[in-house]
Amino acid sequence: MGHFLEIFATHPPLIERIRRIDPSFDGDLSRVRIGPLERTRAAVRPPMALRPQVRPGRGVLPMNPTQVVSHIGTVGPQQLAYASAVLTSLPEPLRVLAYEPFGARAIVFALLVDHESEGVRAAQLERLGTYAEPALRREVEVILPLVQRLTPELRLPLVSMVVPTLSRLSREQFEGFAAAVRELIESDNQVSLYEYALQRVLLRHLATHYGYGPPPRTAVRSAGLLIGPVRHVLGALAHIGSSQPSDAAGAFTMGIHALGWPGVDPSLPPRNLDLKALDQALNELAAAVPQLKRQILTACASCIGADGRVTLEEGELLRAIADSLGCPVPPLQSLTRVEAVQANPSA
Repeated sequence: MGHFLEIFATHPPLIERIRRIDPSFDGDLSRVRIGPLERTRAAVRPPMALRPQVRPGRGVLPMNPTQVVSHIGTVGPQQLAYASAVLTSLPEPLRVLAYEPFGARAIVFALLVDHESEGVRAAQLERLGTYAEPALRREVEVILPLVQRLTPELRLPLVSMVVPTLSRLSREQFEGFAAAVRELIESDNQVSLYEYALQRVLLRHLATHYGYGPPPRTAVRSAGLLIGPVRHVLGALAHIGSSQPSDAAGAFTMGIHALGWPGVDPSLPPRNLDLKALDQALNELAAAVPQLKRQILTACASCIGADGRVTLEEGELLRAIADSLGCPVPPLQSLTRVEAVQANPSA
């Protein structure tokens, strides 16, 4: 995830880590306040389908697609402040566990355990026992209450925090870890936007690290060669984020207009939320040259933000798409207002 991950990558004090990225940082965190709000061969095969997004009132942020795209690959003061506040707001036990492979695996598993259905949760923990040693499963159960009380805004930043730690797993440990991630996600035969974003962000980096990533592709300079996968991704985003067909059609049209490529059919494609197809489309788009990638991300942001707002899960999905293209964008919360990210005070 580029520079944003470097904030969490090693053990030196937080101030020192931030100064490695921004030498002008004065070390004063007291003003920081942030508002609430490739698959591997033996690892993750895409679950069946992406669960349609329901737009709840909670966790909705205003969204300016142009502003989002302008921050691609950048780390400004607000993003540094957000990252530092995320780190300091985590419960101490999770901060400690995040820096060693055993604990990092436990954190990811706990993030994927269902928070609402006791039956699903019990089934997940039972299936986890097939892939994880007993001590690791017990650790998941111990930290589960802490993880479940985190605000949703902390979930993907916490995943980003543990990626460097997970790269220290042995190959055998990684394969077991990735298989367990698959099982936890597929436990209910559907995938939420959050689960898909977590899987894509987490395993894209690790699969490449362990030599399981897709083979290098020749750089694509012609927009015409990418129209098919672009329409697929934008169509999926439009269907995911809209409850009415007319809204989906409008979101798709806005995305195509923002794309700015001539000759692209603006009619909404049939609904297809199959994750294998979505993964394949993203892998094809990853071969685009930087200029085309920026245009693709502008279209994705415009599609998701067609109604002028974005839910937390839609924002996580946009980050996962951007990360898939090698053009990560900061968390949307860090682009809006700076207040306080807090774990639930009842923890």
